Amino acid sequence: MILAMLLLGCPKPPQPTEVSPGWIEAREDEEVPVPVGTGEWLGNGVSLWVAPGWRGEHTQGPPERLSLRDGETDTTLVVELGVEDIALPRHCTAVFEDAGRYRSVALDELRTASCVEEDGALLQVWVGRAEFVAVRVVARYPQGQAIRGKQRVEAILPTISPAGGA
Repeated sequence: MILAMLLLGCPKPPQPTEVSPGWIEAREDEEVPVPVGTGEWLGNGVSLWVAPGWRGEHTQGPPERLSLRDGETDTTLVVELGVEDIALPRHCTAVFEDAGRYRSVALDELRTASCVEEDGALLQVWVGRAEFVAVRVVARYPQGQAIRGKQRVEAILPTISPAGGA
């Protein structure tokens, strides 16, 4: 009898709640990044080769964005496609403009700029068009890594080219 009274007085254990994976619950308007590694990357109208040692993610946007980080230098490279305004950042001054093709980045109507951010990082920006697609490429070299970081970025920049799907 005492045992029955104790059992009646004990709270019932909570029912387990059903947990579903986050990707199922993601709303349609939420952007889910796709991991990117070494190899060819095809965006909407632009392709490039992701060099060994670089990893990142791709989001559809708008604008469509490929964000990469170099494991050796911590340099970042961001490629944006279909940007509405391909202006240079306000704090960067244009250092080169070319209506044709530049040796490192094969974009039409190319403009490039360099500037130093408050934390000492060097920022290089290229804006232009790959046929009908507006493209902005931003490389950020951490302080003390500009030379090596630029060498690492130079493995990717020349591979940017127009691709199908624009």
